Amino acid sequence: MEKRLTQVILLTAGVIAAVFAHPVMADQTAPVRDSFEATELSSIWNDRHAPANRLAIRTGDARDGRRSLALTVRPGDNDAGCKCQRVELQEAEEVQAEFGSQQWYRFSLRISDFSGTQGDGRWVLGGWKQDVDGSPFLALRFDGGVFYITMESAQTRIMLGSTLLDARAFIQVMKGGQGQKLGFVTDRDLYIGDSGVALKHGRVKYLPDPRAGWVDLMFHISGGLGGDGIIEVFANGNLVVRATGRIGVDAPVGSKQYFRVGHRRDKAATSAALLLDDFRRGPTRESVE
Repeated sequence: MEKRLTQVILLTAGVIAAVFAHPVMADQTAPVRDSFEATELSSIWNDRHAPANRLAIRTGDARDGRRSLALTVRPGDNDAGCKCQRVELQEAEEVQAEFGSQQWYRFSLRISDFSGTQGDGRWVLGGWKQDVDGSPFLALRFDGGVFYITMESAQTRIMLGSTLLDARAFIQVMKGGQGQKLGFVTDRDLYIGDSGVALKHGRVKYLPDPRAGWVDLMFHISGGLGGDGIIEVFANGNLVVRATGRIGVDAPVGSKQYFRVGHRRDKAATSAALLLDDFRRGPTRESVE
């Protein structure tokens, strides 16, 4: 009896150790939603990089319903951890998806309370990041006052759409040596590489400007470091672009990805609020519509 009890204890300890060594991933098919109608922030978010005085549930300014989330950045803000101005949320670890899983995201955003002069520095409004160091593999950018979306394919960055330039002509402009005329583009050298990613553009030539009103965005995302990835971008119900091929930065197999939103930028003399509403995530398009 004593020997059997010892075996049971050892087996139980082994199971517990295995669980902690290999944490259970979030259910990849479970819907994740936040309408921001509650007066407090939902538990699906991690707010460690959003100071309390820069984060608010705003009433009377929403895409749907009565409330939206507002993240505000000011000229004097500084985050010593990134040596930048950072006010952002990210999906909590408990709901983060596995990189490479089929995921659809839908949300509305708007930029309000914009004041001051914006230089040419980096200003990331959000995107999807693998759980490794480096750039987000899909990013929403607002450099130089231009809203644009980029993706990473290993060491190459790809322009998916912008409010200023038709993305179809972007790579020709860059390779033709005219990139210096695009003052809003940072890290220009990253765009020159041959990624092998196939792009199929929709009829929409330019992204809608989030300063002019609410923009409804939808993304189909499945990262693939072996060349089997896909990203589809929709704005206000229209297909912007479909990208297929090697999508993502180098990361261990089974790593997570997470959505983050807010402001992460070089020091700037500009104030702005990013509003987010009706966030949805699910395994199919139907699950987020």
